[in-house]
Amino acid sequence: MRKITRFIGDHLFLSNFYFVEIEYKGDKYPSLEHAYQAAKFKSRRRREEIRRLSYPGQTKQYARKYKDEWREDWFEVNLEIMESLLRQKFGKAHITCLWRRLVNTGDVKLIEGNTWGDGFWGMIRSDGKLRGKNHLGKLLMKIRDELA
Repeated sequence: MRKITRFIGDHLFLSNFYFVEIEYKGDKYPSLEHAYQAAKFKSRRRREEIRRLSYPGQTKQYARKYKDEWREDWFEVNLEIMESLLRQKFGKAHITCLWRRLVNTGDVKLIEGNTWGDGFWGMIRSDGKLRGKNHLGKLLMKIRDELA
């Protein structure tokens, strides 16, 4: 089976760090990562501070810094929120038409391989094998299958 194991280069559009406008709770964010990290907070002030950050990677650092302020139900709703944001990013109504690029990946297995140790959203290479839950890749393939 063919695989895409890194969301870089020609496949950067699959990454949550790809700059594309995403709306969450009426506010527009410059990337899905911005919106996802903002969703961790009930505080409008924290969400606004995240919205203003220049780079998606900064949003993760910011959210970790204020982890004690995350919404109490975060680990019950995080997959649902991610799926909702991905559906917006790859929705047919979205002006960027990224859905076409997603569908054009065909039946290739999408794996969010990473070097930063995230085995929940992606997979990590260990002993020559990819290990992890790959929730991001699975959600992308689910949405791709529905769009196709």
